[in-house]
Order: sequence, then C-alpha cells, then structure tokens
Amino acid sequence: MNAFQTFFLTIKRSIEGTLRYHSDSLGFLTHDDAETWMDAVGPDGPWSPRGNRANDIQALWIGQLEAGIWFATRLQDMNSAEKWQEFLSVCRSSFGRMFIPEDKKYIYDHLNEDGTPDTQMRPNQIFTSCLLDDTTRAQVVRTVVENLTYEHGIASLSQDDDNFHPFH
Repeated sequence: MNAFQTFFLTIKRSIEGTLRYHSDSLGFLTHDDAETWMDAVGPDGPWSPRGNRANDIQALWIGQLEAGIWFATRLQDMNSAEKWQEFLSVCRSSFGRMFIPEDKKYIYDHLNEDGTPDTQMRPNQIFTSCLLDDTTRAQVVRTVVENLTYEHGIASLSQDDDNFHPFH
C-alpha cells in the first residue's frame, strides 16, 4: 500500500465516522456548542455558544467531502465516491435553504439544535464563500466589512450584539 492509499484510508475513516455519528438528516456535520474556533468555556458554559451546526464548520465539512470524493475517484473506490457525492448534494442544498436568508446579505452564524437560525454577525461567514454565487459572496463580504472591520482590526462578533465583550 502506498502513501496515497494510506492517506485515503484515514480520509475514508473520518468521513464514514462523521456520517455515522456526527451528521444529521440535512447532511450537516453536528458538534457541541463549544467545538468551533470559538471554544472558550467558563464556569457557566461556553462564552460564545454556536449551536450544533456552525456555518464555517459546514463549509469545512463540504470541503472534506469534496476532497474525499477526489481521492476515492482516483483510487477507483466508486462506491464511496458515489455515496459521498449524494451526501454532498444534500448538504449543499440544505446549506442554501438553512443558512442563506432571502436578502442574501449575510450568512446565518449557526443553527440551533431546534433548527432555527442564529443571526449573530461574525466574520467566519466568509469561510462559506466557496458555497455562494458571486453576487451573494460579494454582498456577504460587504456586510462583514461594514459591520465587523475597524481601524484596530476585525471583531469576532458585532459590537451591537449583547454578547459582545470588548475586553477578555
């Protein structure tokens, strides 16, 4: 077995484990409140809870599925490639329905466990740009720049949000 094949086995195990234990009927990768890049937890729980399906995590998951399909196709594991392609299609379709509001000016930050979208304004929605058409992508970037960019840098949460804390 060469390195390419060995690497693929790791990818396959990761994708299959996610499909079995950490995905939902919409095709999304599920996680706990504090299992994103904003994982600070205090004595009262997560400081910045992000539900169980954050937008940036879904973009990474979709990227993993695409990479897995690429590897599977090259190694002629068509069963995996076809299964993952179906799942990828469901996930992409669900992302458009669940994370992109009608005005297409921003991306919902995350879905709560009950499936409702959270409208907190965070810069991580930029990570979803590969899932957006050109017009929506431009509007999302504009919204992030207008609402989160300051002379001193970019805020990880809108300063208008009740949960914004300027000092840590």
